Amino acid sequence: MENEVYLRPEVTLADPKNIKLQTQKPFITIEEIDKQIEHLQDQFAEFEVIDKVIELGDFVDFHYEGLASGKPFDARDTRIEIGAKKFIPGFEDALLGLKTAELKSFNITFPDKYFEPSLAGKEVVFNVKIHKVLTKVIQPWSEIQLKKLDVDSLEALKIKITDQLLNKKEEIFEKTQKAETITQYTELCEIEPIPEVNIKDELEKGWEAHLERLGQTEEELLKEHPTAKDFFFYKEAPQVQQAMKSSMVLGAIVKQQAFDTTDEEIKEHFNQKYKGHKDLDALIKSNFESPMKLQHAKGRILVEKAIQYLLINAQKENL
Repeated sequence: MENEVYLRPEVTLADPKNIKLQTQKPFITIEEIDKQIEHLQDQFAEFEVIDKVIELGDFVDFHYEGLASGKPFDARDTRIEIGAKKFIPGFEDALLGLKTAELKSFNITFPDKYFEPSLAGKEVVFNVKIHKVLTKVIQPWSEIQLKKLDVDSLEALKIKITDQLLNKKEEIFEKTQKAETITQYTELCEIEPIPEVNIKDELEKGWEAHLERLGQTEEELLKEHPTAKDFFFYKEAPQVQQAMKSSMVLGAIVKQQAFDTTDEEIKEHFNQKYKGHKDLDALIKSNFESPMKLQHAKGRILVEKAIQYLLINAQKENL
């Protein structure tokens, strides 16, 4: 969510010590490490051509052509794993028992909720030709494979994976803890009703972003789906109101605690945001010279200070 500070309506802040959080230090299991090892090893697997009929677990190179109402809608060479269920339901089953160079035509009905509206719920014809039937051969770890992963031994790889998994879990835990803290505290505070015009303004911004993601104009989308905007507003309104309330609460904390920012904090914010950029110093300088980017950075820092204030004062129960 974009954290904008709303000055109205009035907010009466609650005691943050009434926030109750359950905490548990993230940990990694041997099973998680082994699963990741298997996933990486799978990437180095080789494929061997086999002379047999297609069965579950086999990989198949084939060409297919799809016809809807007698007209082609797709044609290509591809590879699939039989049983992985990556194609539409029924497609992989139709290949079972076929052999290299064999041809087959079969009918399949696309799911009603298929992402391509023109094919949703339609019965189509697929013509396929099998090029190869293959099996995946997992290779033992080699020095070359380990070097590609920037380690010199399998033990070092396990340590690297453990660190990566732990960092990811800690990041997820931190985000979850922050979200729970904000939600709880917002419910504890007293907030005057938000004017409908403010809510509608935020919904309009969300609608514009939605149209941009779809790559459509409002006129184009409403012509195809006349109730799309009404449904979007209905679906998004609760989340938008909650986000606005949380934003107002965080803004009230910033004001109450007289939080401020320093140039060092802003510079560190830009450092983290643009980490790895080849011309970092010049980029940070240009951001400092942009009033809009500078204000945005200050806002993010102040919101983070408000969240940390809540986390420090919350009651924590270790699981």
